[in-house]
Formats: sequence, structure tokens, C-alpha cells
Amino acid sequence: MSATLDVRTRTRQLLSESSTAARLAGLAGFLLLANAAIQQPGLFIDQAIGGLVYGMILVMVSLGLALVLG
Repeated sequence: MSATLDVRTRTRQLLSESSTAARLAGLAGFLLLANAAIQQPGLFIDQAIGGLVYGMILVMVSLGLALVLG
């Protein structure tokens, strides 16, 4: 619980210290990403599934190497 509060406190501190240009750039990036997700949601789903599969393959390869190499 305290870790969550620490993250929230740190986030608020960073937001209060950030410049207006950085806030506007973050908002613009979020809006562009949201717009793309609304227009082509399948693209994001495909990328998410592909990323998960790629991650699982990397884990299996690393576990296999750990078993072989000891």
C-alpha cells in the first residue's frame, strides 16, 4: 500500500515540476495514440499478441540455454 502511495506522490511531484511544453507534448502523444487506437484497434491487438508471443519465445529459449549450459 505504501509503495502505491509513494508512486502517486512521486508522480504528482514530477507533474508539478514539468514544463508546460512537456505536458502539452505528453497530451498530444496520448491523443495521437488514442486516435490511432480508435481508428484501427486491430493493429494494437495484433501488436500486443505478437509482443506476448515473442516474449514467451525468448523466455523458452533462455530457459533452454540455462538447462543446457547449466
